Amino acid sequence: MNEIQNIEPYNFELMFDFALGSIFASGIMFLIIFIILLFLLPYFFFLIHLSKLFNKCNIKNRKMDGGLVWLLLIPVFNIGWLFYVIFNVRDTLKSEFNSRQIETDDLEFGFSVGLAYAITSACCIIPFLGVFCSIPTLVLWIVYWVKTNKYSKILDNEMIKEIIE
Repeated sequence: MNEIQNIEPYNFELMFDFALGSIFASGIMFLIIFIILLFLLPYFFFLIHLSKLFNKCNIKNRKMDGGLVWLLLIPVFNIGWLFYVIFNVRDTLKSEFNSRQIETDDLEFGFSVGLAYAITSACCIIPFLGVFCSIPTLVLWIVYWVKTNKYSKILDNEMIKEIIE
């Protein structure tokens, strides 16, 4: 009977602190997930764009299949694979434009911008240097996307011309 009298009442302050901490932690997790999705969603669209760009080219001119672009989603592996993709975009577009006899103002098809994007992207994993490389990487990524989109539209226009003729 003595044992029953020694039971302490619930510590409501501790329960309130625990609930408040849980809400705060879930809010932080939501924010982290939101930020990750905010950056991943445009990257998915970029990969779709690159995949379609490869697939617009004739099979004999492709240096890699468009589906292999999705390997860029593999962490750490994507650092080297990005260089491979950028080299193959250039080589594929060169072959395609030569075979279709399409004239272009950039004979390297945005290769220098793509290479700079890949280099700064690789530098982002270096602890101190990564902070300074993140903004140039983002800018170069957007510029490379715009350049490759230009060539994609040129290929689309040439396909339409071939269909009409």
